[in-house]
Amino acid sequence: AELGEELDESAGFSVLPKDFCPHLKRTLPVPEDLSRDPRCSTCGEDEAWICGLCGVVLCSRYKNQHMVGHAEKEGHPVGLSWS
Repeated sequence: AELGEELDESAGFSVLPKDFCPHLKRTLPVPEDLSRDPRCSTCGEDEAWICGLCGVVLCSRYKNQHMVGHAEKEGHPVGLSWS
């Protein structure tokens, strides 16, 4: 739908992940088990991010900050929001 155009919510849509980012030196990992309801693999929160380097799914800084901790500990600075 174009900006301002009514969206038929019953039609559904899909978002396909990209496998390239100019900030990374290699392709992004695309998990084989993508979920429509991603949850933090540590605490189960539903506001989840995926690590752009290793593919782990963890919660945002506004929940329990597991992705922030992962980025600091592992040195993985790129995360993609599932929101």
